[in-house]
Amino acid sequence: MAVQDTSPAVENAPPCWCTRVHFSAGLLQQVPEAAKNKACICQRCALNFDGKVKG
Repeated sequence: MAVQDTSPAVENAPPCWCTRVHFSAGLLQQVPEAAKNKACICQRCALNFDGKVKG
C-alpha cells in the first residue's frame, strides 16, 4: 500500500485513495527507489498498468 504524504500542506486533507488499496507487485516494482513510501500512484496509472487495483 502506498504511504500518504504527511507534509503540513496536506495535513488536514482527506486520505488519498491510494492509502486504501493494494497494488500489484509488478506495479510497485515500477516505482523509483527514491519515491518509494513517499509518492502516490495515481489511479489512472494503476489501472492502465494492469487493471489489478484491489480495494
